[in-house]
Amino acid sequence: MALPTPVTRPDVRTERWSTPPMGCLKLNVDGAYVAQTGDAGVGIILRNNEGAVRIAACRSLKFCSSALDAELQACLMGVRLALDHSNEDLLVETDSLELVRMALNKLKDGSSLGPAMEDLKLLLAEDRIISISKIPRTCNRVSHEQILG
Repeated sequence: MALPTPVTRPDVRTERWSTPPMGCLKLNVDGAYVAQTGDAGVGIILRNNEGAVRIAACRSLKFCSSALDAELQACLMGVRLALDHSNEDLLVETDSLELVRMALNKLKDGSSLGPAMEDLKLLLAEDRIISISKIPRTCNRVSHEQILG
């Protein structure tokens, strides 16, 4: 008699948003773009170490060329708002790996998004910006829902 083959279940983890350390704020940003219509929008949410919302905002974009452009505009809007309305250190999170790679690249960006990307790089060079990082979309749900209204 053969023993039954053990059934293994994949490691299923629920990734969730986590609070920033004491003294820091966490900024989650998201952009959305519909290529067929050109519709685009951004959503941002800034929260403290207790998860309390300090700023939440969304807006539609009149001029947007791509999903990456929408993500970049969301990040610019969020970082500017956070720097203008707080004194704490800032952790920036996005679900766009391409945006994070471009923002961390020391070379000047020669693409059509170059001027806006260079603006973002200047903002990220502020002493209060600790990091920009890519997070799973599941951890960025609230900023995405800001876009949807």
